[in-house]
Amino acid sequence: ETLDDIHDSLRKNLIAKDEDAIIDSFYVCTSKREDGDGRMKPAPGMIFEALEDFGVVEDNDCVFVGDALRDLQAAAAGGVGNRILVRTGYGNDLMESWGFGRDQMDAAEELFIVDDLHGQFDENIPKIVL
Repeated sequence: ETLDDIHDSLRKNLIAKDEDAIIDSFYVCTSKREDGDGRMKPAPGMIFEALEDFGVVEDNDCVFVGDALRDLQAAAAGGVGNRILVRTGYGNDLMESWGFGRDQMDAAEELFIVDDLHGQFDENIPKIVL
């Protein structure tokens, strides 16, 4: 399975759950940690690329969603103020490592914590999600 196959599968799964959902771009870094690539999280290189590609100039014009500490670190380093930690994937393990149980929702300043993304976005949330 290639990276393109994985992206196609993600798009199909998303559309199956929400026919209006759109994924405009994927940002991928395939470097090894020892390469020192500024695009590899927690470095903000891919965040800067996405912000430029979508013309984001204000940090509140977008929302960053991640399930790992390095995701949130990259978003913060890239100047994205609206950050969401999802408990799926690594997110629940991360919360537990911080000492937060599943019933506690406040973990860090400017950080929203959700079980999953279903139903989290409405007309009041920026449409650009990194």
